[in-house]
Amino acid sequence: MLVAFLDKASEDELIEDVLLPLFRQLGFHRITAAGHKDKALEYGKDVWMRYTLPTQHVLYFGLQAKRDKLDAAGMSKSGTATLARS
Repeated sequence: MLVAFLDKASEDELIEDVLLPLFRQLGFHRITAAGHKDKALEYGKDVWMRYTLPTQHVLYFGLQAKRDKLDAAGMSKSGTATLARS
């Protein structure tokens, strides 16, 4: 059942249905999903969240989700760049 879902799920479905509940369960707060409304700009962060340590220090995390496999050059199977490089 999970394999079938992962085979057909879009990046947005993966984020909303799998990653967000997982990070909430792990204790992250203020989780915000940006979504993929504009497919031309795939280099931004898809999810922002924060985690509060027992010392009350706060760590912030940004996540970029990718559905396709990446090779060492940061290219997808279709030949498009999937990672921003600086």
